[in-house]
Amino acid sequence: FNSDQKINLQLLESLNFKPINYANQIFDKCKTKIFSDYCDNGIQPIKSANLKNITFTNAEKIEGEFSLKWKNADRYSNISFDFLPNKNFQNLVNKNAVIKFSIKFSHPSTKIDLRFVDVKNNSSDHAWRKNYSIESANSNSWQKFEIPLNDFYETGCYENGKWYNPENKFDWNEIDKFEIVAEQESLIGKTILLDEIE
Repeated sequence: FNSDQKINLQLLESLNFKPINYANQIFDKCKTKIFSDYCDNGIQPIKSANLKNITFTNAEKIEGEFSLKWKNADRYSNISFDFLPNKNFQNLVNKNAVIKFSIKFSHPSTKIDLRFVDVKNNSSDHAWRKNYSIESANSNSWQKFEIPLNDFYETGCYENGKWYNPENKFDWNEIDKFEIVAEQESLIGKTILLDEIE
């Protein structure tokens, strides 16, 4: 099993397949839908420790069929989109690309973080993070955000119960996940709607 490529190489080779080494796929499409009713090819759908708090709703959406509804999230819980295989975002960063999405908060002044997580390559490396914090300007109305990837800042890493301060080692060349995180506060009693993440 090759953990970087997330495929079973021995099985494929035993079937006389010759898998292409795509562990670090260059990600340079003009527009990729992380979530718009569904996820784009190569993106593992929503994962979270609190899946019961995440639902699809067609009652409130920007376009298409559904939006994501996230309710009563504990602090530090997240919605995670896993890139399969891992993606090389460096070209997009160099071109001043942005991440765009629509969001609706049930309460004003609610804070959440967006986070990219890179790949842990070996036992001495860590899955470093780059975050961007947003705060709701109002409640119960859709807000649109466009955030340059260059505006994300390194925040460090939390692994096996230990916090590691940033060491300027985050690598846009190998991105494992994009996450939406209740980093700043508990979201118990609050609801967030998300749509058209690209």
